[in-house]
This record gives sequence, C-alpha cells and structure tokens, in this order.
Amino acid sequence: VSSRMFMAGFSAGAYFIQGFSLHYPNAVSGLAILSSGYSVKGFPRVPVLLVIGGADHPESLQVNANLATLSATTWLTVLLRLGN
Repeated sequence: VSSRMFMAGFSAGAYFIQGFSLHYPNAVSGLAILSSGYSVKGFPRVPVLLVIGGADHPESLQVNANLATLSATTWLTVLLRLGN
C-alpha cells in the first residue's frame, strides 16, 4: 500500500489539487487537472494529465496552456484538448 495518492480535480477542484500538491509533494503520485480556470506558481515533479475543453472560456484556455508549458518543463504532461 502506498502512502501517496493520485489526485483528480475539475475546475476549482483542479485548482485545489495543484495547491495541495505543492504543500504536500510527498503525498501525491500524480495529478489529473481537468478544465482548471486558475493555476498556482510552481509544480511538483509528478506525472500530470491536463485536459482542456475546446469550448472553455478563452481565459481558461490560456491558463491551461500556461499549465501545460509549466508542467512539461518540470516532469511529464499528457495534454488532451477536447472539442474545437
């Protein structure tokens, strides 16, 4: 049994898991960030699944694009853009 967990969050929940992973990096094995409208500065070294809705608000699309760049420079990101 592992003491680390994989966390998934949608919208504000995605923002929450980003902050949690920065405060408790040893407790997180990976993140699934789904349509986050906000991002935190910094990123833990864990695998990330980043899902962006093609019809999301333009500001949210930009935040998610920034997240993809940030997380790709720190570890691993799989980016899915759904829709348009």
